[in-house]
Amino acid sequence: MRIREFRGRDERQVLELLDEAMPQDRMGPEVFRQKVILQENYDPSLCLIAELGSEVIGFIFAPVQKNLGYVNVIGVRAEHRRKGIGTELLHEIEKRHKEKGVKKIIISGGPKYVVPGVDVKAYPEAMNFFLKNGFEEVSRDSVSMSRSLMGYDTPKYVLEIEEKLVKEGYRFQQLDGEHVLDLLLFLRKNFPGWEEDLRRTLEMRAGSLDFATIALKDEEIVGYCQVATDGLIEHFGPFGVLPDHRNRGIGTVIFHMCLRMLQSKGARNVWFAWGGGKNYSFYERQGMVEMRRFAILSKEI
Repeated sequence: MRIREFRGRDERQVLELLDEAMPQDRMGPEVFRQKVILQENYDPSLCLIAELGSEVIGFIFAPVQKNLGYVNVIGVRAEHRRKGIGTELLHEIEKRHKEKGVKKIIISGGPKYVVPGVDVKAYPEAMNFFLKNGFEEVSRDSVSMSRSLMGYDTPKYVLEIEEKLVKEGYRFQQLDGEHVLDLLLFLRKNFPGWEEDLRRTLEMRAGSLDFATIALKDEEIVGYCQVATDGLIEHFGPFGVLPDHRNRGIGTVIFHMCLRMLQSKGARNVWFAWGGGKNYSFYERQGMVEMRRFAILSKEI
């Protein structure tokens, strides 16, 4: 068995391997390319396969961002598990991360993540694997949630909150051309990690700006949410309100405006892949239901 860098001709075997290893997170060729090789910071030395003869039996992709290492994907063919192959791949990545100045590796939502951690119900063997290899569980607060839009109608209390906020000088609308630059600068200043999400969505949906909903006060943006970050219209997020304007119902109003927009486009569901924590109760109040729960793990190297 040898470990080498991934090459384009390995794609078919890698996808077959990942179908076995991550059956709840299958990727077709387009999604694999988007999540792995089309990353802006793609580094071939951090995308590795384990090869036995001409057969690909293991795969790992572990990008680096801002001196943090992430294990975005790892998998081993079923018939080759419990032979140390996954451990060898992980140790090789740890060595290469160290050479690049990485001090900590995280099993969480790295750049263009596939899953935001280890699904504790779907992949208990993966959880044990990382713990045995020196990772520590940081939290188990990350969840995927969804709700149906079949028969959705905006609750009366939400409309009452919106009416009250409008009287206080707030305004709510879908994004338009006049506010694109304002929103980009708002995110750069207040939520810098989300500016790239908006840029990417704008590039994909240049002819339609209503994927984003904004809240304004005195013509300044104070809150925002969007869908379709990865091109999937029902995928919700990011979502944020400035601290000085929280706990007034602004988030509730723009969330439900977003649901109405989705409904008008024929969407039958809304979901997000990674959220929760202190916001869990908010989403529960809006009718979202937990679908999956993820453990976040880390390791100092």
